[in-house]
Amino acid sequence: MELKDLSADCLERIASKLNAVDLIALASCSQHWTDIVKSCRIPIQHLYVNVIGLSWFARESPGHSRILLGVKPIGRRFVHFFFYVRTEEELEVIREDENTIIKMIGRRKMICQLDETNIKVYTTTPVESFFYVLEYMLELLSGGIHHMMFGHVYPTEDEIVLRVLRLQPVSECHRLTLPSRGHISPNLYQYVLDSTTFYRVVIHCDVDDPFTRDTPTNIRHLDMVYAGWVTLPSLLNMNSETIEMIEPTLTLRDMNAFAKNWLQGDNNKLKRVTIRRCRGFEWTNNEKYELLDGLDSEEWKEATERRERFYEDETSKIDCENGNDFTRSDGALATFQFNDSYLHFLVFKYR
Repeated sequence: MELKDLSADCLERIASKLNAVDLIALASCSQHWTDIVKSCRIPIQHLYVNVIGLSWFARESPGHSRILLGVKPIGRRFVHFFFYVRTEEELEVIREDENTIIKMIGRRKMICQLDETNIKVYTTTPVESFFYVLEYMLELLSGGIHHMMFGHVYPTEDEIVLRVLRLQPVSECHRLTLPSRGHISPNLYQYVLDSTTFYRVVIHCDVDDPFTRDTPTNIRHLDMVYAGWVTLPSLLNMNSETIEMIEPTLTLRDMNAFAKNWLQGDNNKLKRVTIRRCRGFEWTNNEKYELLDGLDSEEWKEATERRERFYEDETSKIDCENGNDFTRSDGALATFQFNDSYLHFLVFKYR
C-alpha cells in the first residue's frame, strides 16, 4: 500500500506525530501532503526571532548568522533556521561541500546544511529568505501562536521587527515578549502598546527616548521591566486588567491620584497594578499618608468578611493581610498592599 492510499484520518495522524524538520520535508513532497499538514492546524508553542546579526558590529563577523528563526510546534522540539549571507562565488563553494543539500522549503529550493533540528540557510538575501521561511512556517503550522519572542533588537532593525509583528498570526499571538536587554525605539514601543489583539505583553527592554502615552492601551496583561518612561498620565491611559512595572517614574502622590481617579470613575476592567523595586519609597508614616490621603481607607479585618485575605489572578497570589481597603460608590473594593519591595493596587470585586 502506498501513502496516497491511506485514509485521511491515518494521514493526519502521521503528520501530527512528526517533528518540525520532518513536517517540512513531508509538506515539500507534494501539494497533497502540504494540505494534509495544514489541515492538522498544528499550534506553534514558541516562535523566536533574533536579528542581532544584522547590526553594524555583527556584519564584520561573516561566520555568524544574520538572522535566527526558531519554531517550536506544540509537543515537539524546536527547529532553528540560521540565515547566512554569502556571495554567489561563496555559494558555489558551499554547494560542493558534502554536508550541503538543496532543500525544498515550500516551493523554493534553498542551499542548506542540516544538523538534527538546525537548518543553516546560505543565501545572498538573508532578510528576504528569512521572511519567506517565516511566512511558510506560519502557513504550514496554522493552529495559532502561543508565544512570540524576540531576541536582541536595536532601533536599526525596527522595520524588520514591525514587519514580523504585522503578520496576522503574529499579531494575534497569545503572548508577546520583547528582548531581555538593549533599547527599542519609541516608534516600536508605541506600535506594540497600540495593539488590540495581544493578550499578554512582556517588555524586557528600555526605550531610547521617554514618551508620554496619550492614547489608551488595551493590552489585557502588560508587564514592563524598564518602566522609567511611565508617568501618571501614561498610567491613567493604560486600559489593562493587570499592569506590572519595575521602577516607573511615579511617586506615592501619583499613586494616590491614580486611586482617586479609579474611585471617581467606572473602570470595571482593572484588577491589579504592581510596582516592583519602588524608587524612593521608604514607607515612613509621612509617605503612607501621601499614599492614603483622602481615600477614606481602613486596614483589613478578617472578621468583617468584606474581602478575602489573598488576592489571586493567573500569575499572582498576594497576601493582603495588611492591606488598606477603600470602596467605590458602586461597591467595587480595592486595596493598597505594600512592603519594601512592592506596591500593589488590587481590586477584589466589582458589583
